[in-house]
Amino acid sequence: MQTKLEGRTKNHFVDTEGPGTLIGEKINPTGNKKLSTALQTDDHDYVQKLALDQVAAGGMSLTSISASPVPMSPNYLKPLSRLWQR
Repeated sequence: MQTKLEGRTKNHFVDTEGPGTLIGEKINPTGNKKLSTALQTDDHDYVQKLALDQVAAGGMSLTSISASPVPMSPNYLKPLSRLWQR
């Protein structure tokens, strides 16, 4: 089975018969006080740095936890989705 992950500038295929895919999952505020604060205060620079660090470390795809026990700014999803598209 093959799943296509579509990005703005490139696509990636996850294939059950192919090689593994590295997925960056550090953008999860659970247990991460600094990230929780960044999401609550709209500190997009910190979140973008986390994403770029994961890509630099070989992440082929990024995930973000948008349903979280941490109270977040109601305006954070739209800017974060723009960051992911860069």
